[in-house]
Amino acid sequence: MGRKVSYDEKIGIVKWVLKHNHDYKQAAQKFDITYSRAYAWTQKYEQANGPKGPAWQDQG
Repeated sequence: MGRKVSYDEKIGIVKWVLKHNHDYKQAAQKFDITYSRAYAWTQKYEQANGPKGPAWQDQG
């Protein structure tokens, strides 16, 4: 499953992914997480329109 990631770190990773043109592979390597986690968090963040949306809050 990978390492435990805090809520604030998760938001930071998602913002990094968005800033770097959705480079999930590079994010996975840089932050020591899986590609699928980077992808899933980013998709949910975008669907929620940011960290305040209800879909993102469920990820807490």
